[in-house]
Amino acid sequence: MQQELERFAQREYLLERDVYAHVVEQVQAKAGSQIAYLYRYCQAREELSLVAVSAAMEPLLDENADRELPLARAGAWADAIRERRPVSYRGYPAAAASPLAGVDLALRNHLSLPVFSGSEVVAVVGVADIEAGVSDELTASLSALLDVMWPMVDARIAACRERGAGTRADVAVDGVLEAIIRAIAGAMEVREEHSARHQQNVAHLCECIAAEVGMSEFERRGLAIGASIHDIGKITVPSRILAKPDSVSDDEFSVLQTHAEIGADLFRSLQLPWPIVDMIAQHHERLDGSGYPGRLQRDDICEGARIIAIADTYDSVASDRPYRRARGTGKAIEILREGRGRMFDAFLVDAFLRCAHRDPGFGGRYSTH
Repeated sequence: MQQELERFAQREYLLERDVYAHVVEQVQAKAGSQIAYLYRYCQAREELSLVAVSAAMEPLLDENADRELPLARAGAWADAIRERRPVSYRGYPAAAASPLAGVDLALRNHLSLPVFSGSEVVAVVGVADIEAGVSDELTASLSALLDVMWPMVDARIAACRERGAGTRADVAVDGVLEAIIRAIAGAMEVREEHSARHQQNVAHLCECIAAEVGMSEFERRGLAIGASIHDIGKITVPSRILAKPDSVSDDEFSVLQTHAEIGADLFRSLQLPWPIVDMIAQHHERLDGSGYPGRLQRDDICEGARIIAIADTYDSVASDRPYRRARGTGKAIEILREGRGRMFDAFLVDAFLRCAHRDPGFGGRYSTH
């Protein structure tokens, strides 16, 4: 996925169509297919607008091709929008469900994927004639790619429109980054609500600690962003592991541990004004070297990651998890005190404990009973 994102980040776009075309290009390359398309979807009008197709489909379109399509006439291929999940078919006749109105195109091994902005479906991407067939792995990979790419797509589209209107973008770079990253975090909420809520809680706790230790406003903004996406790498972890109602196996835990590096890799190619990559990569590191993935120790762990580690541990213990009920704020504080100075930064733990003493429920996020 990192290579796809790097290519997307490095290319310049003057037209909206070019942005959408690149998304289609990335999807068909990953699927190993020549047939792919992208419709924007307007939920208010229940209408789809064709914005890009793969090169192999271009000859099938003529000036009379219907590029606007009501959802009611979209056929089975648009079930992904109706069901809000990826939908695949091994094959069906063109007359029953063609992705292009008026175009005779029989589809084989077809996969439709909804694209979300927050909780709203804003587009559908389809790919067909997949030689290797539609697998769970391919579906998960394409879904993860679209979840991460789409906020960048919207940002690029906005930039194209500003240029087209002859206006100059005067928005601060860090403000744009915050908007993009908030949108990426929103994508995770659609895929895995528990992880999204956990990230929101951790971000809130980190803001409390940052204020307590006197971080500058600029540093606090960076920390809030890093905390709000610290688990973004879990977007590639199978849902059956994240939502497992009992303890994970050793093999499943190994898969789960990859999320820190995968999440960091998503942002390595971007020029960020804060050490977001280190925050994501290091939030499971511990001062004594017992953490992962790099078994870093003490000063090798960035300060933002040290703060996130405390907030992450607290919320993980004090909140409900898919495999167990909350163990309570008292137990969470006990664990932090036991690890103070050994696993967790003593200065930062003390700052957190002062915050917890003043507001045990942290604004109503936690039950103290």
